[in-house]
Amino acid sequence: LYISHLFALGLYGIVVGLYELSRWPDHIENWKRTILLVAGMAAPVVAVGALALAYGGKVGGEGTEWALSAKLLALVQVNGFSRYTSSAVTVVLVILSYLAVKHRMVAVSRVGCWIGFGLLCLFILMPFRVADTAFVDGRVLLALVLILPAFVTIKRPQGSRGTLLVALAFGAGLANSGIAIWAQLSCRGEYRALMTAFDAIPMGSRILTGQNGLPDDPPTNLLLYPMYNAAALAVVTRNALMPTLFTYPGKQPVRPRPEVANLTVPQGGPIPMSELEAYAAGALPPVEAAYAAHWTRDFDYLLVIAPERSPPRHGNLELIAEGKQFKFYRIRKLVDADRKSG
Repeated sequence: LYISHLFALGLYGIVVGLYELSRWPDHIENWKRTILLVAGMAAPVVAVGALALAYGGKVGGEGTEWALSAKLLALVQVNGFSRYTSSAVTVVLVILSYLAVKHRMVAVSRVGCWIGFGLLCLFILMPFRVADTAFVDGRVLLALVLILPAFVTIKRPQGSRGTLLVALAFGAGLANSGIAIWAQLSCRGEYRALMTAFDAIPMGSRILTGQNGLPDDPPTNLLLYPMYNAAALAVVTRNALMPTLFTYPGKQPVRPRPEVANLTVPQGGPIPMSELEAYAAGALPPVEAAYAAHWTRDFDYLLVIAPERSPPRHGNLELIAEGKQFKFYRIRKLVDADRKSG
């Protein structure tokens, strides 16, 4: 944790700290042990921070944003593939929680109260975006959901009432898991088709990702989300260039080579096809999409997410593979196009 993921390290330290705070009477009596405990937990963090400062280390970017809408969404986002399923399961969970408290079916230990309340306060205070990393507060909520059950005792009431509550809980879990499994199985077929197509392209190819519709993140159709970064499969198998491979300095250890650095962006998603067609016609892209200004010349392949039935208006695209959620084109260079027309 100390060298792999700083946010996970921070959550770990907070949970351990809350656990120790729940035992504060013991620490008052044994203050020497408390000093040693705090020093032992803080020493590695101080050492890593000192090394980072000494060698000019940096974590992430500059953007920080606290958003109430993101917190409200995180509270109901129990399914990443279906908003309807997520809303329905959330309603069932709220009803079950109310009934469990009303009938005294749930008992939380003293330590659990400290950890639960502490992480809940951290979730409320934590910005949605920290150092240009999004969904940070949602990770705190996820930690709360995963950790708190270890400190909870559940008593099942007797009779038909208990059977009904168990059936509701089981049904909600089954529906939630079923949608997730179905979505993953659907993506598996798309990934297999893409990997087969990637196996046929030359090593070191350059792949650009576009999409039909608005550049929503997350998309309106959540089933498209797993396809947003599907081109990364070719990075692993064909040493391909994917311009949006999360090469943000201070966040990921991946860096583009100097000769292709101008064709990459620290973070981003698929570009709408309408914009790509405008760039191909000579329009100037915004700064964040400058890498795609001459995409017909600089890239070898185009992966289109959520493809339309009609082909793109740009004539230098040759379809080489397709699925339900993608179309994969080879970008014919002007020499290839002139040779074919001749």
